[in-house]
Amino acid sequence: MINRIPRQHILGKEYFRLPDLESLAGDRYFDCVDLLRPLFNRKDFQESTPGFYLNLITNILEDGDDGKNSVRLTYFSVNPSKTIEIIKNFEHQNENKIKIYESKTADRPLEKQLVDYSEEANKFWQYLNDCTKTGLDLLKNYGRESSQRLIWEYRSYHLLNRKLPKPFLEPIFNQNSEYFRRLRKNSLDEQFWQDLVRDFGPGNGFGLHFLVNLMGLNDPAYYYKILEKNWFI
Repeated sequence: MINRIPRQHILGKEYFRLPDLESLAGDRYFDCVDLLRPLFNRKDFQESTPGFYLNLITNILEDGDDGKNSVRLTYFSVNPSKTIEIIKNFEHQNENKIKIYESKTADRPLEKQLVDYSEEANKFWQYLNDCTKTGLDLLKNYGRESSQRLIWEYRSYHLLNRKLPKPFLEPIFNQNSEYFRRLRKNSLDEQFWQDLVRDFGPGNGFGLHFLVNLMGLNDPAYYYKILEKNWFI
């Protein structure tokens, strides 16, 4: 089953680290991601939270944080109080393994009403969800270093040579991601490939960036011509 994010939902943000609260990098980042997997597999989380997005982020000093790296969970919830309760309980049950970092920019929308997002905004949220879940499968089944190399090879070579991602990435995705295979089964894979190299506009950016970031890689600015419609051969 593939959850589609309804237009009416609300965004929340939570930050995670290992129990020592030290900065995440390399295997520490991936270890933290892996520790979150049981949360995403919970039926009650899936029911209250039809979509989510993960990324590696620095909690910056200017926001009143400590300048260290965390895993940020951005979730799209239809029952925010329930989602928050599930996350808190999950942390309590796994306090010797994982810990919430109390960032000043965390967003826990306990009392807020659901928002009716535009169709364009919702397409972006859906892409982030599909990208994250495909990437999580890839990391688990294809391996951390292999996944990093694969995505970075496309980002740093094939993309700059004006090649679309599907011919290069699809065989690996299809072999290693159950979520991607469900996208194909439901005829949603072509939209995924389009979104992977789509410019989602100011404040959002280029689709591939979010997969690169999920892989724990630094992602420099994109060559401006890549964003033009006639870039790909």
